[in-house]
Amino acid sequence: IVRLNFSDGERALYECFAKDSAQKVNAVTGQDKGLQGRAYVHILRAILRLRQICAHGREMLTDEDMKIVEGVSYSNAIDLGDEDDEERPALNDKQAYDMLNLLRESDMDRCWTCKKKIGPKDADSDDDTAGNTAGRNEDTIGYMTPCYQILCPSCIDGFRKEVERKATADNHVVCPLCEQYVRVCFFELSQGKIEEDEEQRAMVRANPKLAKQ
Repeated sequence: IVRLNFSDGERALYECFAKDSAQKVNAVTGQDKGLQGRAYVHILRAILRLRQICAHGREMLTDEDMKIVEGVSYSNAIDLGDEDDEERPALNDKQAYDMLNLLRESDMDRCWTCKKKIGPKDADSDDDTAGNTAGRNEDTIGYMTPCYQILCPSCIDGFRKEVERKATADNHVVCPLCEQYVRVCFFELSQGKIEEDEEQRAMVRANPKLAKQ
């Protein structure tokens, strides 16, 4: 057996995808429900992608895949220290909406606090939550943490206060939901962006070649 070591760029690429995959698996297996819906499929897909990176580097990754590692360049070996972590978004659009889609397919797209489905306001929304969301963008349907936990607009303020109270000097905290050490920030999920994401997925299903562009 000949063991080959990663180059610095290869290791940075692998570790970014490994961390992202671990957080996704943790999210879809949480809430004490075990594996729901297509969770098994997504876990196997994550394992396959990591194996492909080991064997082929970035050759079999699409441009969309590479958006996961924005701020880390494998092709031109940018030093990971060139950009401060605080200057990079904890989640980009692709990571957030891919994860929301995964959670939906696994029936895990519920607020961690109140267990309500994350989605547009509807007639069965509780009237007593209206005051908690006053002044917010009507398009906002929820918030996602860097470790892929989701909260509804009614619950975000209480959760935000809790984590900010426990945050370290460098603005990180041990997430009270999954116990991962993450930056204190929240990605705003919007209905408009979800609809754009769904349209893009429909186009890829109709023409799979688009996924490789």
